[in-house]
Order: sequence, then C-alpha cells, then structure tokens
Amino acid sequence: MSKYYIDLVDYEGNVIDTDDEVFDNEADAEDYAAECNNAFAEGAEILEEDDDYMDPEEYEYVVREE
Repeated sequence: MSKYYIDLVDYEGNVIDTDDEVFDNEADAEDYAAECNNAFAEGAEILEEDDDYMDPEEYEYVVREE
C-alpha cells in the first residue's frame, strides 16, 4: 500500500523539508499540501521583514508517493 508524504521544494525541485504527517491516500495528502501552501503564503506576508523570509513564489508543498 502506498504512503504519501508532503515535501517543501524550491523552484529547482530540491527538497527543503518533509512534513511529519504521513497519508494513506493521495486526496488527503493533496488537500493538506494545498492547506500548507496557503498557510506558507500567509505566514510569509507576516515575516516579510524578517531575515528568515522565504518567498512563497520560490517554494511549494508537493505530494510524494512511496
């Protein structure tokens, strides 16, 4: 049975981070990835002045199947 993971990847496709959550079906994983992308963009707006700012245009949460 496949497992689905959520990775934060940069615009070049490099995996920056992997979420701890593991999903048994792709639909739930896709929903969670979309939720993470929205939260990431919202958080980036708040942290835009911070040194740790990561431009949400350069990063995306994607689903990976194993």
